[in-house]
Amino acid sequence: MDDEKTLARAAYMRAWREKNREKVRDAGRIRQRIWRAKNLDKAARYHRESYARHKEKRQAWEREWRIKRGDELRRQAWERNKKRKANDPAYATRCRQHARYHRVLYRCPHFRQGIAAHFADATRSIYDNCPPGLQVDHIHPIKGKNACGLHVPWNLQYLTSSANKRKGKRIEE
Repeated sequence: MDDEKTLARAAYMRAWREKNREKVRDAGRIRQRIWRAKNLDKAARYHRESYARHKEKRQAWEREWRIKRGDELRRQAWERNKKRKANDPAYATRCRQHARYHRVLYRCPHFRQGIAAHFADATRSIYDNCPPGLQVDHIHPIKGKNACGLHVPWNLQYLTSSANKRKGKRIEE
């Protein structure tokens, strides 16, 4: 008799949980938050241990996801550019010029070892020969808001410290 009641009660509870999934899930979350608030150290330790235990699996999943997502994003960008090139002749011309520029740049033997590294001696001499009271400044800033320059001799100039501070990361004509 007791077994029948227990089985009936279990079946009733299973059906109730199935019907009220949201309530059950929310109650579990609330209980979990309360436990975490009471046991901060233990919760932090559990989190660290779990993070370390699943590190390789997580990294493999993220790598896989990035590859899949990256392929999809590249395909979408290619489709957008294809449509834009068909409708905008000026954009198509810019794309051709950009591709030509990069083909030349990547074939350059100096680029492979790094343009800045190739001109390191000349750049060092500019710094060594800097007159007293002046500073070496990049004409086109290395990391500007709208521009990006190189650390090469033809992009360096001598400026006073006040002029250099005033110029900041801008290009002055």
